Amino acid sequence: MEIWDAKTPGLCLRISANGSATWSLRYRPRNGGGKQRITLGPADTLGLADARDRVSRLRVDIADGGDPQRDRMNKRAAADGALTFETVALRYLDEYARPYKASWKNDEIYLRRVRAAWGKRAVGSITDDDVASLLDEIAAAAPVSANRTQSVLHKLFVWSKEPGRKFVTMIPALRHAPPR
Repeated sequence: MEIWDAKTPGLCLRISANGSATWSLRYRPRNGGGKQRITLGPADTLGLADARDRVSRLRVDIADGGDPQRDRMNKRAAADGALTFETVALRYLDEYARPYKASWKNDEIYLRRVRAAWGKRAVGSITDDDVASLLDEIAAAAPVSANRTQSVLHKLFVWSKEPGRKFVTMIPALRHAPPR
C-alpha cells in the first residue's frame, strides 16, 4: 500500500504486506527518462518531518540535473569494486546517446534486453562469446532487432573504451558477423 503525502509532492509511505513501512520519493530526472523512485529510509527510524527534509534536499539536487537513484547505483557499483554493465549503459545513454543522437530512444529500447541479461555483471567481464550468445538468442525471435542491438552494443563498447573512460580493456562487440 502507498500513502502519498499531501504536503510534499512525490513523498510516499510504502507499507509492505508484512507490515514494514518505508519512505520513498518518486521523481522525474531533468535529463529525461521515466519516473524514478528512491528509498529514503524506514518509517520507524525516519519521521515525517525528517522525510520531508530529505525530499527538499533531494529536490535541489534534482533541479540541478542530478539523479539520486542513479547516483546511489553508481556508488554501490563503485563499492563493489567494478562498474556494472547497467551503470555503463546508463552513462552511455546519459552522456552520449541523449545529447548526440536523435535516435537515442531506439538505443534505450535495444539496450533493455541486454541490461536485463547483464545488468549486474562487471562490464569488463563481458566477452565476445557472451555477445554472440545473446545476439543469437535475440535473432531467433527477431533478426532485425539482433542486428540493431549489435550496432548499439558496438557503439557502447567503443564509447566505453575511449580515453577518459576506459571502462573496458577490449571491445567484445567488435568483430561479429550480423546475426542471421
